[in-house]
Amino acid sequence: MEVQSDMARPSPVVTIPYLEYFELLLDVLAPFVNIYLLALLRRPFFHLNLRILLSQFSIGFICLTMSRVLLVVHAKKNFIPEVPHTMLHVFHDGLVFGIMDVSILISVERIFATVWAEKYEEMSRTWITIASTVVMWLLNTSFAYYIYVCVSREHKTREGSFTISKEADQIAAILTVVMALNFLGLLIFELVRRYNKKRWRLDLRNRLSHRYQIMENIRTSKQLQMFLLLDLFISAYFYGAIIRGLFILDSRNNMLSAVFSQVFDLISALSASILPCLCIRTHPKMWIAVKHQIRIRRTVCRIAASQGTSAERSDRYSTHTETPYSMPAVLAVALKSAEFAFQLCGLLVNVYFLFLLRRPFFHLNLRIMLTSFSLGLICLTSTRMFVVVNEIVPYLREARSWIMIAHNSSIAMVMDATILMAGERILATVLVRRYEKVRFWLFSVVCAAGVWAFNVSFAYYMFHRRKMNLLQNVAGHDHFFAGVYISAIILNLLGVAMFLSIRRQNQNRWKIDLKKNLAHRYQIMENIRTSQQLSIVMAADVFVSVYFFSALYYLDIVGRGGVLSLFFGVSFDFVAALAAIFFPCVFMTSHRRMRGVVKRHLCLRRKNYAVNPSIKMISVKRSDSIVRAEANLYFKELERTWNMRK
Repeated sequence: MEVQSDMARPSPVVTIPYLEYFELLLDVLAPFVNIYLLALLRRPFFHLNLRILLSQFSIGFICLTMSRVLLVVHAKKNFIPEVPHTMLHVFHDGLVFGIMDVSILISVERIFATVWAEKYEEMSRTWITIASTVVMWLLNTSFAYYIYVCVSREHKTREGSFTISKEADQIAAILTVVMALNFLGLLIFELVRRYNKKRWRLDLRNRLSHRYQIMENIRTSKQLQMFLLLDLFISAYFYGAIIRGLFILDSRNNMLSAVFSQVFDLISALSASILPCLCIRTHPKMWIAVKHQIRIRRTVCRIAASQGTSAERSDRYSTHTETPYSMPAVLAVALKSAEFAFQLCGLLVNVYFLFLLRRPFFHLNLRIMLTSFSLGLICLTSTRMFVVVNEIVPYLREARSWIMIAHNSSIAMVMDATILMAGERILATVLVRRYEKVRFWLFSVVCAAGVWAFNVSFAYYMFHRRKMNLLQNVAGHDHFFAGVYISAIILNLLGVAMFLSIRRQNQNRWKIDLKKNLAHRYQIMENIRTSQQLSIVMAADVFVSVYFFSALYYLDIVGRGGVLSLFFGVSFDFVAALAAIFFPCVFMTSHRRMRGVVKRHLCLRRKNYAVNPSIKMISVKRSDSIVRAEANLYFKELERTWNMRK
């Protein structure tokens, strides 16, 4: 958000290198956090009026981050016309003002809750709250438009009474009023909270419902206190950054102003994620609901699985990066030998996993997806083995580039495997009544083949682009790779989020549909069991993707040498081999029947010793009277349970 003559520009005048990509990542993740908060606000954790205010706050954050993404992309590509761009910019600035004055409406709502403590829980007049939020949105947008008009005027050369121009005086006055209202709202909120605590001590003789409402006001005020304090801190930074630009005449050419402007948008993106999370964390019932939904455990299990990268990347950074941290030849040979052993072990494990997938342990569509996933791991390990052998005995110079393309495509396949599995689980949930009888295997094969075709073509394009960058001596600073890596990690996280949502939906459906027929309940239980088995793999794949994103971003974008580059170059393929072993082993151990087959193949099951035929079994024949007495006793008990005797 700018206050100089180029305020209409959506991005800072001078951007900090690579920081804007981190801001874009936060802007993309923030809507998912706020959408989750909106889903939680459907439950009565707060009063209805307060839920409406928090909902409009979350909706404002969603619109703020999405509009910021459009403005930053427009600054790079210039694809939005002038009039829509102006409207989008004014809309974005109005949402920033919404962050600065959010405490006003919340404080007023707490005042009403305190004054009408006896009957506030029974009040459900939501039109006043909705009208207040709409009026506040219109007022903030009007402020943003007025500031935009003031900055866009040509006669800004006349000095103002306090700032660099007359128009800047008006802008400073508006911002000061908004900031004063924010501080006043927080002060009123704190006074109301203290008044409720004092009232709780005095009104001990009142009826229980009255005391309950006072206690509820105290609890809600305590939960919102940290939320509003953090919002005040963010608003104070916004106010200071904008006022500094109004008072300093040469701030347009000042590097410190550029840093303020870039950090301004970065804090906006951070606040869009931190404030909803803080609101969720401070409410005990809401936090319990979150832990119940996403199954947070107290013990953090670190999954030793990650994703490797191509040998071409490691070779390029070992040859084009001058670093004094070179490994001795003996250590390099030992590492290559250990890596080759891990790759060979991963290849054998995945071949055995393919052998097990012939049996109907999972649904046919899921088995096709797992087969594609296992084939990708086989391709990953086998191509890397060829590269390791070629480094010792170079005999594949002509075909080395195609092997590298196959290796990179298998890496990309492991990255986007979560999307296919999540899609298959969605179909299993939607078609729960007849999914066991569905045999659309051709559709699954086409989807898997399409993903493979996309990954191969994408790997070829990346290989060609990197080769051209090396020829043009621009390697390590290609912004296209940054966008690709950020998109890949976002898609992976999106697939995992879809998978967890479907799993939770199946669990809720199982509790609700207890009166349905047995086949329907069986399919729901099968979906839950399959999701439970896939959850560990999905979690490991997230760690794989995060490691893959961090390493590639450091090597391809930052492009610095040193110990960290050497660490990434060496650990890539080791982690790839460990992942190729880890994923199939998780599948084989998490499925009960598949685990039994593996134990039988490995001769790990207990032997059932045959009965010695030399031992004679002696049986005593019972008399007829005893048999008749037992039969009569059984029928008498059966007659009593049926209530046939009058």
